Amino acid sequence: MHGRLHIYLIILWQMLAFQLAAQSPYIKNFTINEGLPSNNVYNVFQDSRKFIWFSTDAGAVRFDGTNFKTYTTADGLHSSEIYRMEEDSKGRLWLFHLDGKFSYIYKDRLFTSREEAFLDSLSNNMYFKRMYEDEDQNLYFYSNLKREIFVLRADNKVDKFQLPSRSVIRSDKGYSRQGNMINKLIKYRGVFWLYLVDGIYMLETLSDSLIPLTTEFGINRAFHTKNNSFFLDILYKKQKKQMLIRYDDFKLTDSLYFEKRRSDEIITDVLEDQQGNIWLSSFFSGIYIYKRGQIIRNLNIEQAQNI
Repeated sequence: MHGRLHIYLIILWQMLAFQLAAQSPYIKNFTINEGLPSNNVYNVFQDSRKFIWFSTDAGAVRFDGTNFKTYTTADGLHSSEIYRMEEDSKGRLWLFHLDGKFSYIYKDRLFTSREEAFLDSLSNNMYFKRMYEDEDQNLYFYSNLKREIFVLRADNKVDKFQLPSRSVIRSDKGYSRQGNMINKLIKYRGVFWLYLVDGIYMLETLSDSLIPLTTEFGINRAFHTKNNSFFLDILYKKQKKQMLIRYDDFKLTDSLYFEKRRSDEIITDVLEDQQGNIWLSSFFSGIYIYKRGQIIRNLNIEQAQNI
């Protein structure tokens, strides 16, 4: 799942005049034939200006609905392999390089460590998968195999933290995993909430010892939807049952059991649209659309990575 995948980009448009259950989604494939620099795409992101961005192994690509613009080493990037993109409240579009370094694009201008020295302090030999911004505009880069958290403060100073290593046995598989791998980080009322492989924990500061809130379930992945809502893909340890659970404002509000899920299934993304439909992408069995807890459509799209 962390290697390169030869995939097509798929944008699913809904016909506004009809209910989703009666629709036939329009599917458009984008490949190198339409202007992409590569078919190896890691992530798709829409920024605050409504541009769509593609993270590829040949650069960061902006799509305005008609044309593609690609940022590569020729434009100043130190490497063209971009794993992920996220945007902060200042409008900076952060590029997560697969080699552990960072760049960002602001007002169509590319910034690397040559323009911003603090980017060197964020460099790491293990790439991060996620970014979180708190109410004070501090940025937290986290989710890597080393259990690291790099904090870029509002004054551009960088603080670095690392959770201790702790192996746990996954009950449904019988193999060992890193229990302190971070799937999600949030700061709420001055306290850090960490959603780890082995459960949910709290910290007053990132230097403190972990305080367990619940270890009833392990967490495979976390998916942000909107505002303070998010989904967790979990394994209930005693029942050895996998399902999606939803939190709204830190309260468990819903659960979604994926009946067609394989034992080795990988849920790659979850998205809630404006009509309240839940879109779920499965690496093995396609795209599922839920309405009021019921599956209303299954799109046969192989190796779906991102919605």
